[in-house]
Amino acid sequence: MSRWKIKDQDVYITPSKVFADFEKEYGVDLKSAFDPCPFPETTVDGLNSDWKSPAYVNPPFSQCRQWFIKAREQAKKGCVVYMLCPFYFIYNNRNRNYKQCDFDEMVAISTDKQYSFKNPFGLKDARITCHLVRIKL
Repeated sequence: MSRWKIKDQDVYITPSKVFADFEKEYGVDLKSAFDPCPFPETTVDGLNSDWKSPAYVNPPFSQCRQWFIKAREQAKKGCVVYMLCPFYFIYNNRNRNYKQCDFDEMVAISTDKQYSFKNPFGLKDARITCHLVRIKL
């Protein structure tokens, strides 16, 4: 897949259980939120355009940092941003000094849940522990 240099093995569809769990726990319907990184849509370039609020982002996990930076930028403009992040991204980066990524501004609203993600290209599925975070500025 050539879009944004995302490799096929880095594309995973958000499981419906993520949406159901979040709606049940918090009363927010993320299925109707703006998706700046939709699959298989190729006309939306979420890294180079403004987002509509609220936005829900399931980024390519190998590109979490650049999507987090973009999410923070959009939150500064008033967009309510919910982002699915693998636990290892938050854990591995919390103690690093990223000037553009202030991890203390993230509010984990659904933590340490494991979900099974399907790869739409028939590659190996992934079971990943994730946080659903809201960027709070």
